[in-house]
Amino acid sequence: MRGTLLSISLAALASTGCFDNHGRGGPTPGADAGPPPTADAGLPPPAVDYCECCGVTVEIPAGEDCELGWCDPYCLFPPPVVCDEVELRALDLICPSFVPAGQPTRIPVAIGGDGECYCGEQVLCDAQLGAEPFVLEIESSVCAEGALCEACFPYIEAECELPPMETGTWTVRANGEDLFQLSVAPAGTMPEWGLECVHRRGEDRLGCGTDWPPRRVFEPTSACHPEGAYPEERVTFTVTDGCAGCGTIEGPCEVEVFDDVVRLRPSRVETQCDVDCPTVCMPMDHTCVSPPLPEGTWRVFLEDVEIGTRIEVASPPGTTDEVCGELLGG
Repeated sequence: MRGTLLSISLAALASTGCFDNHGRGGPTPGADAGPPPTADAGLPPPAVDYCECCGVTVEIPAGEDCELGWCDPYCLFPPPVVCDEVELRALDLICPSFVPAGQPTRIPVAIGGDGECYCGEQVLCDAQLGAEPFVLEIESSVCAEGALCEACFPYIEAECELPPMETGTWTVRANGEDLFQLSVAPAGTMPEWGLECVHRRGEDRLGCGTDWPPRRVFEPTSACHPEGAYPEERVTFTVTDGCAGCGTIEGPCEVEVFDDVVRLRPSRVETQCDVDCPTVCMPMDHTCVSPPLPEGTWRVFLEDVEIGTRIEVASPPGTTDEVCGELLGG
């Protein structure tokens, strides 16, 4: 299978010193033209120069500087990378902080999670409008070609280009499963400052599908998270649903970051299997993952309720021990 890469590390290519100026020499004398001219011969300056732009030689007007944007089409917007061996895997995170209607938009996405280890793999992502209204189909996979294990990271970060969409709430069908919801704002809307990431719906172990859209009406009992984190690090939260049924499945969880607030918005769905569940409550954990957090002290909310815990983001963090806040019904 072959896929197309949409890499998040675009700016890095422009900062690697991969372009340079090379002037074109003057006309080369023929065999009968006598000795080559000297510096006093008054030859005109070369008509063009050359830039080496991330592996592409580009001709520019003489006297221009390669650093003045001539290499941008080659270094800031690299051509898609082709990968011959890929492993299909649905996205675990999408971060659609602001998606305007009617225009293509790139959003950060990620594959991975706490306890996973990646070291150079790349995410391949293709997004298309679905056959049903307000359905976005995303196919994603992992390419491991060229991976160098100098370090281990819990996520593979990338970007996915979305096609133009109408205003409204969209279902994101990732590799054939309804895993996320995504809001598209009217064109020209001024977005509020803030970031958002959505963690995928939980696994449908029974394989019957789930009801949709997700519901947020339930009573979680606690939320736990590390007390400290490094700057620009994602933080994972575990929200416990104290009264789930045997057919309940973890829904997508939105995490919004604004001012000094991290707001968790978990949800749940139900299996479409015909199961006879006893009327008893069973605890179930929901995973919520934040956008990368800047340095500072962050207050944690569940919906609009502050749970009384803090995240100290510093380098190094004071402690990464887990802290929990009791919530509604706890």
